[in-house]
Amino acid sequence: MIPNELTPWIEKVVAAVGLGKCEVCNRRMSSFEDQFGTRACRTCAEADRCWACGGFAPAGRPPRCTRCIKSSVETAHDTEWAVPPVRQFVHSLGITMTNHCRVLLGTGQGAWSLDPSRLGHTLLVGASALQVVEIRIAAGLPYTLFGRVLAHEMAHGWLARFGSDREPAEEEGICELVGSWWLEDRGGPFAESLRQMMDDNPDPLYGGGFRRCAQIASGLSRRDVVKVIQSRGRLTDPKR
Repeated sequence: MIPNELTPWIEKVVAAVGLGKCEVCNRRMSSFEDQFGTRACRTCAEADRCWACGGFAPAGRPPRCTRCIKSSVETAHDTEWAVPPVRQFVHSLGITMTNHCRVLLGTGQGAWSLDPSRLGHTLLVGASALQVVEIRIAAGLPYTLFGRVLAHEMAHGWLARFGSDREPAEEEGICELVGSWWLEDRGGPFAESLRQMMDDNPDPLYGGGFRRCAQIASGLSRRDVVKVIQSRGRLTDPKR
C-alpha cells in the first residue's frame, strides 16, 4: 500500500512525465500513444489494434476502439442519422441515382474487413433501363468508413443512368473516386488513413481503377469530373 501522504507527490511525478492511466484498460500507467492521441500501457499498445482505424483497442473479436464503437452504424435506427448527410453530400456533387432506394445493413458485420468489395453492394435490375433496388452496407462500420462505402455505392446507382459500357476497373474507379471525395471533406486522421489505403490498394479493380480515375480527374473540379461522366457515360476518353 502507498501511504496516503505520498499519493499527491506520486500524482505530480506522473503528471510531470506525461503518464496516466491507460485509456484502454483504465488500470496500468500509460506510456504509449497511437495516431489518434490515445494513451495506453505496454500490454494494450502491443495487443491487436482496432480492425477499422488501427488505433489502440480493448481485446475483442474483432478488436474495436472506443471511437469506432461510438460512431458505428449498427442498426436500422442508426441509418436514420447516418444516411442523410452522405446522400446530401453526394447530391451536392450533382450525382443522383436512377431512383430513390432503401439503404439496408448487411448481416455478419462486413466480415470485419477493409476490402471494399466486401463492405457494400448495390442491387440493380433491368435491361436497357437499370433501376436500383437497394443498397446494402456492412453493419458495424464506423461512420467515416460507412460514409465512404455509401458514397461509393450511390455512385454505382448514378452510373446506372449511363448504361454499362464501362470496363469494371473504370466503374469501380469512378465509385472509389466519389468515396475519396467524402473522405477529403470528412477530414481527420482516420479519413486520411482510409484515403491512403485507397492509394495503396493493390487490387486491379478498386486500387488500379481508382488511381487511373484520380489521375484523369487531377486538375479538374469535382463538378467538372461529374460533367465529363454525364456527357460520356465514362471518365476515360472512348476514342483512346
